[in-house]
Amino acid sequence: MKIKLTIWLLLVLVMVMILDSCNPDLTPPTIPIDEKKVLQGTKSLTSEADVLIEGVYRIKPGGDEFGPLAVIKKTGDQFSVFFGKSISYAILYAGEKKGTVYFEGYWRFAQNSNTGSMSLTIDPTAGASDVLSGKKPSVLILTGTYKLYGVDKKISLEYQRPIHIDTNYYIISHRGGGRNIDRLPASENSVEMIKYSERLGVNGIEIDVQLTKDSIPVIFHDEYMNKRLINEDYFIGKVSDYTYAQLRAFVTLKNGEKIPTLEEALKAAMDNNAIKLVWLDSKYPSVVRKIAPIQKKFLDQAKSKNRNIRVLIGIPDEDILNAYLKIDNHKNYPALCELDSSLFVKSTAEVWAPRWSLGLQPDMVKSVHDQSKQAFVWTLDVPDFIHTFIKDGKFDGILTNYPTQVAYEFYAKE
Repeated sequence: MKIKLTIWLLLVLVMVMILDSCNPDLTPPTIPIDEKKVLQGTKSLTSEADVLIEGVYRIKPGGDEFGPLAVIKKTGDQFSVFFGKSISYAILYAGEKKGTVYFEGYWRFAQNSNTGSMSLTIDPTAGASDVLSGKKPSVLILTGTYKLYGVDKKISLEYQRPIHIDTNYYIISHRGGGRNIDRLPASENSVEMIKYSERLGVNGIEIDVQLTKDSIPVIFHDEYMNKRLINEDYFIGKVSDYTYAQLRAFVTLKNGEKIPTLEEALKAAMDNNAIKLVWLDSKYPSVVRKIAPIQKKFLDQAKSKNRNIRVLIGIPDEDILNAYLKIDNHKNYPALCELDSSLFVKSTAEVWAPRWSLGLQPDMVKSVHDQSKQAFVWTLDVPDFIHTFIKDGKFDGILTNYPTQVAYEFYAKE
């Protein structure tokens, strides 16, 4: 009997270990420490040099890991490199010293914990002299190394053509920038994630709005507290079971941040100049009436500051649609409707946003455009389908968990 009990306990222990090993939160990547050794003594590049470096590049060597092409784009204080293979990307700082341009940072695969440092240079004879003098170079080549499994490997990127430009297209990141399972350096739906999101190539974010017990709109995805999103074991039940003060005092997100209010999240979006759109995912009907005045207040502030940013109330179901239509002068509160064509018309929303699995729907998208409105698609993560929607579709934006992949396909488009 004791032997059977021991075997049973061992089996339970093994199952627990297996389940724990499947929890992606337990295997975050170790992002290389930002020591900037290579950049010591360098000075910042000019904005003219930044623009000249942006482009679509041929990769050789390095293509085995990252694919044949890469897109280099200035994103805030960094350069982001979007690769065509394995949903991979790099975040690099840049500087100039004695006629050479240096880049230093890290690369990673978005779907696993593989990551490593990366260092690149543009030598004077490889285009740096022209770039630093503000002239378009006839040849532009970045060479250097990246670390994979502790081994330095060579990589070279040669400029091929300019990036595709369309200032009216939206690359929208899910949950403020990405999910916790995507192993990013900030928690989903946090102020820190909103600040970080620009590096992923986005110009729009989607955030999830819940109400606390005292009716404060906060940003949190799930209705219930759980270990996927917070660190505390003892907090159970719904977000709406707790006051905002209780959440603020006792709850931390997976990377240690506090659950933000909607106003805090919108302020972070306002301060991030790359963000041109915020999609408010209303989790239930009572949220709508609470967020509408905050939306208006924020848009008024943006207008007074000449800040080009849109905030849209999401309408994912008919109950939320009915709550939205009950707002006085609801047309004054911009919205995005995910429902079918007849309900989209009824909503008077300025954006129609169907599921990606419904396909390209060219006739409906054309009808939306004929009304001087826009069409987004959600939540699109599969690289092959991202390629198809950007190459053949007429949508005005994509909501995704992998904005770096959308950025690659969009900017590399010929």
